[in-house]
Amino acid sequence: ATTDCRPAQPPQSHLMTTPHKAPKWVRRAMGRADPEDVDISEEAIIEAGYRRSHTSFLPVDGAAAQPPSRVSKLKRFLGLGKPAQPAPVDVMDPAQYGRRMSTGARYKALYLLTSQAQKSASGAEAGVEIRTRADPPTLEPFPWTKLPYVSWVLVFISLTQMLMYAPFALCFKNSRRVFRGAYAHVRLVLAGTDPWMAGLQHLITISELAYMYPLSIYSPPSREKDRDMAPRRVRDEGLSAIFQEDVIIAVGDSDWWLTPTQMKVTKGYLRWLTTNSPDVEPNGPRFQRKEYMDLVRLVFEEQGLSTGYPYPYADPDSDQALIQFCTAELGAPLLTKSDDGGFMVDLDFMAGLDIRPGSTRYGGAVHLSPDLKRVTRVVCHGRTYKRGDPAYAGACYVWRSSLLTYLVAVYHVIHVHLLSSALVTTAVRAMDPDHPFRRLLAPFTIGSLNVAFGMSNVITAHGASLDRNVNLTHEALHSVLRGAAKTWDIKTLPEDLRKRGVDKLSAEAYPWGHFATKVHAAIDRFVTTYVDAFWATDEAVEKDAALQAFLADYRGLMPSAVANLPPERATTKAFLRKFANHVIWSVSVMHEHTAHVHDMFASFDIGSVYISGDNDLTDIVKLQPPKTIRFAVVFQQAFTSKHAPSLWQADPTHLHRFFPTELPLEVTKTYMDGLFKVHNELLAFKRDTPGFYPAPASMPLLDPMDVKISVTV
Repeated sequence: ATTDCRPAQPPQSHLMTTPHKAPKWVRRAMGRADPEDVDISEEAIIEAGYRRSHTSFLPVDGAAAQPPSRVSKLKRFLGLGKPAQPAPVDVMDPAQYGRRMSTGARYKALYLLTSQAQKSASGAEAGVEIRTRADPPTLEPFPWTKLPYVSWVLVFISLTQMLMYAPFALCFKNSRRVFRGAYAHVRLVLAGTDPWMAGLQHLITISELAYMYPLSIYSPPSREKDRDMAPRRVRDEGLSAIFQEDVIIAVGDSDWWLTPTQMKVTKGYLRWLTTNSPDVEPNGPRFQRKEYMDLVRLVFEEQGLSTGYPYPYADPDSDQALIQFCTAELGAPLLTKSDDGGFMVDLDFMAGLDIRPGSTRYGGAVHLSPDLKRVTRVVCHGRTYKRGDPAYAGACYVWRSSLLTYLVAVYHVIHVHLLSSALVTTAVRAMDPDHPFRRLLAPFTIGSLNVAFGMSNVITAHGASLDRNVNLTHEALHSVLRGAAKTWDIKTLPEDLRKRGVDKLSAEAYPWGHFATKVHAAIDRFVTTYVDAFWATDEAVEKDAALQAFLADYRGLMPSAVANLPPERATTKAFLRKFANHVIWSVSVMHEHTAHVHDMFASFDIGSVYISGDNDLTDIVKLQPPKTIRFAVVFQQAFTSKHAPSLWQADPTHLHRFFPTELPLEVTKTYMDGLFKVHNELLAFKRDTPGFYPAPASMPLLDPMDVKISVTV
């Protein structure tokens, strides 16, 4: 789909197809004499300083590589060695990508073209310059001879896989994928990946991350499935330890059943990893940019995984970069009006949290002018910094890293995964499969119970990924997670914008708020129509015994740390709409926005959930995470970026079959049309707004074609 046409035939999955040539606005931006003949060949991209690798564009050094030899071709076929230069292709031709041409890949192509146009117009290198400010002065090889024995066990298993699948890899695609994934795993372990995360990579398998399950394979609620595969409620050990009380969550669901044996084996394997993996060294060897990028391309991009967006600013600490980070990217949901009339994204309260020895405290705040066109000051650890200060870049890095950590721990894990997804799904699966409210939430809770099991065992458990890969001590992390429950509430986006004092800002001043409101409004219109169709009056809501039982059950599942408990009863249609709207918005847009543990692989020095440096902000190199953590969080980013059904469905019947048969198909079609309209308006805004780059997070985190429909990863 382009900015001005809908695909004539719906794609077979949520992955978009693209036109055979660039949209007119891109061709105009390129300033070509003949707008119908735009050179978007592979050679043109390489000449601009980029290399295509399946679904991504990353900066590369030098010109096009020499034609590969036969041995090089065979090594590339098997996924070995450095990625060779592919043959020239039309990057806008969907036939060259097939089903693997994701929406993100298309945006990267458009980003490349538009950033080159911006460069030509301004003479600046903002779109393509490869920054080297965070490179260590010399390459620091990882002492792989000192790897713990658990790492060598994982290497042995992967090498065994390679030997088993090698005879079949030349002939069968699936075998070749497993072979490549095993080889990638060996490279990651020997490069110094945290042994615990390397074990998780082996459990999930890198080769599986490129698979995408379309919405059409998920099942709508049915009595037969409830009878045969009803979820079981269990006490979650990890979450119970965090909240210091019993937390009950259902395991298994109607599509992906986890047997008790599978659960025991998985938990036992993770306990073995936790017991045998040494603590992470906060100031170990670090990657140089080129070494890091080469390994990312080889290990992740060759598996067809998304690896983020090249950051469009040569100086990520410039006013323009920080303003866009606050108004259109990851900091946008926290933008708040300050007492002096300006605006801020303030995380300096995190400076008081206990951290591990050798790491750097979280914190930082960026203050903007009332017109949102200037950065008035940057505060970090209670001290004010300005451009030119030796620690200014370090303060900005700490602020961005703190933002990533706060969004993941507070919003992503507790607000979304636990309170708005896992507990809602646990309660709603107890309803009759034909009840209209269960049917309403059915497509927005697909896969959520399996993810809840993964969240408690892989993310929040003692010694798991969150415990290993953030600066906080174990006790401080648990305190943050418990405290997150106190700030959760059932509220709509307009209520949140009004509370933060940013509801009156224009699209140019606050793009995220403007387009988030449009996505939220499309969801709200659909929910309103649905509720009106099945509950004619407030009295009908109040007399719905099954609905009231659901709300009482949901409230009863809440930990006592939750300050704003949901009501035990619903008495109005307005509350029912608000509740459904909150759930859909949380599990789709907010889940997508807050899932970044490592701000886009291609950025390298924008931020990470782990900050080294021992509180020395003057040296941004020392603030970079060591190799062990760098690739641990990179893998988490790849995993959370796994393809899944999107909020917008090209074929509305894939979504409509979840709803009761009494609901007209036209209601779902209208909902999809509303989301598609927002997508077009987003692209038009990108096209028409001067100086607004398709930056790493500003587009996909709100585009209904990229936002996942539920908590599926």
